Amino acid sequence: MKIGLFGGSFNPIHDAHLNMINEILNKYRSDPYDYMDVCSPHTGIVRFAVNEEAEVDGPGGAWDHIPGSLLFKISREKNPKPIHSRTNGVVSSLKSELEGQFVEAGEKLLTIKHPLKKREIIEGILQKVLYLFRAPEGGIALDETDAIRSGRLNFIVSD
Repeated sequence: MKIGLFGGSFNPIHDAHLNMINEILNKYRSDPYDYMDVCSPHTGIVRFAVNEEAEVDGPGGAWDHIPGSLLFKISREKNPKPIHSRTNGVVSSLKSELEGQFVEAGEKLLTIKHPLKKREIIEGILQKVLYLFRAPEGGIALDETDAIRSGRLNFIVSD
């Protein structure tokens, strides 16, 4: 179980609360995307299978057992390793100058612009405003319980 804490009672709600909420919402309204960098997993010669602005799909199937779109193959000692997309979206940047070149491990090769779903936006907002921690086996400590009861601390419980 995880417990999320947010300091303050919101009683009364004031400008700092509203400014924080508006700042977070405006970020998602202006750019509702997540940018995923795809890096080389090891050294080798890279051959791209996608172009810039190409749409890619993430893993599919009931258990995500069907690999996503092929992004590139990286060959080391003539052993090609296919690298598939882990998310859906559009290839927003591609280092095409590295085509057929030797790359180092961890080198950024492309970026996927992933459109966020409503659930992902809500999770992002909650991660920004709440402090999450693992609940202890015995429950919440007495001083935290008193703070919650007095209204100095609000909380959300989730699994």
